[in-house]
Amino acid sequence: TLGFAVVEYESASIAKAQLAVLDGFSKFKLKLKAYSFVDFQKLCTVPDTLEEKKVEDHPEYQFLQKQTGRELYSWLTDKRVRDQFVIRYGLNTEVHWADTVAGVDLDYGGEREKERDLNWCEMHVMWSPLGTYLLTQHIKGVALWGGPQWEKILRIPCEHVRRVQFSPNENFLFTWNGGGEILDNMDTRASKGRKAVTLWNIKGGTKLKSFDYDPFEPEPMGNEWDEPWSYFKWSSDDRYFARAAYAHVDNDEKAEREANILRIYDSKTLKSSSIVAKGVRGCQWSPGTSGEAGSNNIIAYWEPENKKKSRHASVTLKAYPSKKLLRQQTLYNVTRCTIHWQNNGDFMCAHVVRHSASKKTSFTNLELFRIRDRDIPVETLEIRERVHSFAWEPNGVRFCVIHGSTTNTVSIYTMHAVRGGDAYALAWQLDERKSTAIFWSPVGRHAVLAGKGQGSYHGGLVFIDADEEDILATPEHFMCKSVNWDVSGRMVVTAATLPMPMPGQQSQSGDLERGYRVWSFQGEPIAKNDIRDFYQFTWRPRPASLLSDKEREEVIQNISQKARKYKEQDRLLAESDALAKAKEKSNMRTDFHKTMESLHEWYLSEHALRVELHGYDETALPCQEEIFDMEQVIDERRENFQPDEDE
Repeated sequence: TLGFAVVEYESASIAKAQLAVLDGFSKFKLKLKAYSFVDFQKLCTVPDTLEEKKVEDHPEYQFLQKQTGRELYSWLTDKRVRDQFVIRYGLNTEVHWADTVAGVDLDYGGEREKERDLNWCEMHVMWSPLGTYLLTQHIKGVALWGGPQWEKILRIPCEHVRRVQFSPNENFLFTWNGGGEILDNMDTRASKGRKAVTLWNIKGGTKLKSFDYDPFEPEPMGNEWDEPWSYFKWSSDDRYFARAAYAHVDNDEKAEREANILRIYDSKTLKSSSIVAKGVRGCQWSPGTSGEAGSNNIIAYWEPENKKKSRHASVTLKAYPSKKLLRQQTLYNVTRCTIHWQNNGDFMCAHVVRHSASKKTSFTNLELFRIRDRDIPVETLEIRERVHSFAWEPNGVRFCVIHGSTTNTVSIYTMHAVRGGDAYALAWQLDERKSTAIFWSPVGRHAVLAGKGQGSYHGGLVFIDADEEDILATPEHFMCKSVNWDVSGRMVVTAATLPMPMPGQQSQSGDLERGYRVWSFQGEPIAKNDIRDFYQFTWRPRPASLLSDKEREEVIQNISQKARKYKEQDRLLAESDALAKAKEKSNMRTDFHKTMESLHEWYLSEHALRVELHGYDETALPCQEEIFDMEQVIDERRENFQPDEDE
């Protein structure tokens, strides 16, 4: 024989079943290899000589080129140094440019996807921490987009993804598929979501490890995608991520034993180590390192008190991986504690809510840690009323506290210096304010105060200058739900958004006013856009500056020499923008006149037909023209004029 046989069956299903039986069948030391006819045809088309492929044609090489290519950072080379933001409304996803002169300009709105009857994004969108990628959420997973043409860089298959979390340097991504979620009005403990949280390597798009999801989170997690979801806590260099277990079931020895451990994973080896921490609740990594800790990362965590075991609450700072104890502060009568790091890691605040011995009243202690000083000294600020908000000034030495009951007080304190500063002191105070939240500019000095009511800011905004201790503006944005500074600190956007509906559900828009407003850092309006079914607004982040501290100081010192040039560019841009708008209006006016002239010519051409249909000529009918003037008072106000003393 020729060494092979062709067998034909009555149907494809029978052939498929026999293929599984015959393939690998052996007898008389002979092994049979079976192929389908389709696979056999593919084998026949294999060329006799091997074609060498170029490295550039390899998919992994192309992926790495997209990852490290300069096109991913083209938005940073914009000649007008504009910032970008993304919005979600209805079924639309749009990326816009924005600056203080020309306002808002569309960059990409998913036109390529719309041509194929697809939606660029099905649910939420999210920027990566350095702004390199735009993540879009879909039913079957998430996708990363980037470059000037908004090409798809990576697709991660993770069905029913509910939340995601980037690592600070965009090397890794956590996804949660909703497993183990607690339903509303459920008092009993929900089961853990087995392998519900997955760690992905963004550089290769590979799945690294899966983790169980514990539905009982000791710290609040954001309900919206605009709020950070941090099931794991990442170190600033992407090297480690930590998880504090939570003993939420009494008499559970395993849970109690696990709750005394702060588990830390190495992102390179995925091996874990632990720090013994009795009943640890929350933990936070420092944004930077201290001189005393050397090249180690610093992790801060707090432990609740346990009266049965005569153990007081405490806040602890340790270096990792050396696990050296840097500082521990003992606390008493603690209800809860929240850790706030300053963005450079120069200071840390433990926001401690304490209760009296009778537990009938509560008050607040702010434990202020000076990270850069020797032995990390701690100062305590006690506030005997409710604290609504606490925030460090970025790149500065000040912090703001909003406290009060009916009317609130806004207090700004200073730590004086990063190293060796005097004791904290009150720098500025605003009384009788309705504000409950503060939003510092990313570059410091300026801030926006907003008030919260029934889940949304009530609309009253206060723009302040902390250096000059001055109120710059007090505008309003009704139903404002979020306040967003751009990375440069030049603009602020207030957004009135709706909760994102799940696929197949309808929006809860109603007739309420939704949309966003763009303001300058001084509170002057730049742009306004009312949008129905408006869900998300997010500024695009930027990577850290490559300038050294010395180079930055030189730029600041010489900024006055460049100011005239920049002002002239802004003036020319404003004039060109005004000319463009005037030209557009002129073209619209010309088009309108042309349309009216063509309609009038058509009207005259139909004159004979109208006379034939009506039986008379309307132009020959007698008419009388009457011209008269009419006056109407729209509004009238009277104010008493009081001249200045100098006049």
